Amino acid sequence: MQVQTFDDIGNSFDAWESKADELLYCSEGLQDLANMRASKVYEIMEQLSHIVKVSWVMKMLIGFAIECLIKAVWLKDGNKLCSEGKFIGIEGIKNHKIHEMISKIGLTISQDERTVLKILGAVATSGGRYPVFTKYDSLEKDFGLGNMNFSQEWNSQTLEPAFFTLIKKLKSRLKKWT
Repeated sequence: MQVQTFDDIGNSFDAWESKADELLYCSEGLQDLANMRASKVYEIMEQLSHIVKVSWVMKMLIGFAIECLIKAVWLKDGNKLCSEGKFIGIEGIKNHKIHEMISKIGLTISQDERTVLKILGAVATSGGRYPVFTKYDSLEKDFGLGNMNFSQEWNSQTLEPAFFTLIKKLKSRLKKWT
């Protein structure tokens, strides 16, 4: 790949939005697979195990998808993510800190939406890929999440709708200038 081609793709908001759609599609596929397998067994604990097995990975994919949407908005606002053949990211933001990234695009979000971003960012950095986080206190220090039960919070009455509202807001920002 040529440097210019790399920069062109890396700075294309369409490419980032498309990748977000792929990640969301795959997370839905995992949920469907877990539900299908769970429906074939009668013991409730075995049913739950099928759903729990994909829960963290699904949230990781969803977190990556939201990160891609935020980066797409960043690009649509006239910024760059790639320069001279290198990914430069969003200035001042470390990998997958989507709860910090959101402020760089000026999107107003609710407290529940911020909690969703913190949970998904934490899962994207470690919990969805590895059995431990990068440090024993990284949940508290990096994301302001004090306990490992935050994944259960996701299933509460407020966080699931907040996730869908957040996706809608990001997609709306991308369509605004089309």
